[in-house]
Amino acid sequence: MRNLEIIANKIIEIINKHYDNEKKEECVREIQKVIESTRYSAPELLPLRWKTLSDILTFYLFPIDTSWKEVIRKLFADEIKIEEINEVIK
Repeated sequence: MRNLEIIANKIIEIINKHYDNEKKEECVREIQKVIESTRYSAPELLPLRWKTLSDILTFYLFPIDTSWKEVIRKLFADEIKIEEINEVIK
């Protein structure tokens, strides 16, 4: 099973490095809320947390018009692994 906290933290790292927008801090805060709500919640709620993270990413990062946004999409969709990100993103 994929670890939402690890994926979300890597997404925050990419956003902090590449997102040059006034909504960057707001986006990171929203993702951090998902991480916090996941830590002590029932396992049955995990799909809801993934959906919430998906909604946040869609709201802040759509359209996917840069390579770093595409990397986030692929990471979220489990098309690439965290270890492969440094090879893909510059």
